[in-house]
Amino acid sequence: MDFDLNNKSNWDPLFSTTRTDLISVQPEVLTYTGVNEDFLVELRSNLEREIKLKFDEARSYAIPQWNLMASRVLREILIEYDSARIIDLDIEQRLGTVLSSYSVN
Repeated sequence: MDFDLNNKSNWDPLFSTTRTDLISVQPEVLTYTGVNEDFLVELRSNLEREIKLKFDEARSYAIPQWNLMASRVLREILIEYDSARIIDLDIEQRLGTVLSSYSVN
């Protein structure tokens, strides 16, 4: 056996000269169904809780104090961004009062 990949004759026989097109197993049209709003709220709260838990675990020397106003503004920005209602995300302007109160690196 020769594993020299620079020598084309070692690996070229693996690729046949005749190729067959593969048929997709995916449907031609994807149908999306609406999601229950209660499910989305529960999913968001679970995600926020998991993120906070991971931050708490990572910072064993000090428990982070969560700024609820910043969380609310960031959540609104994400919702607007997700629904493509805004084109220009000026996060610093949206978080103006929060950024003026804290030193952010």
